[in-house]
Amino acid sequence: MAKIKIVCAECEGENVVRDAWASWDVETQKWEASSVFDDARCEDCDREVSLNEVEIVDPRKAALDALSAAQDFMNGFADDETQEGIGDMLDDIGAAMKGLEEGLAHG
Repeated sequence: MAKIKIVCAECEGENVVRDAWASWDVETQKWEASSVFDDARCEDCDREVSLNEVEIVDPRKAALDALSAAQDFMNGFADDETQEGIGDMLDDIGAAMKGLEEGLAHG
């Protein structure tokens, strides 16, 4: 399951709060949310707002996706002799992708 963050629908800021009830838990000695209500507020906008869920994307995954798209595009020019350096650039992209893939595999 992908992780998400909750942001303000107006400014996309993350400094948002919601109304809730909390109940005291004797065992943990902490207040625990027992009900969360619809009302939300953005501390950056300083007003009531709607909230959006945004998937948190690992920047390495985003870079890997962008490099893959660039590689696919550039492969269309690999046999064009007028495009100097395409082979070297594709090699560089491949090496960068391998490094990112290894980084993602190891966390």
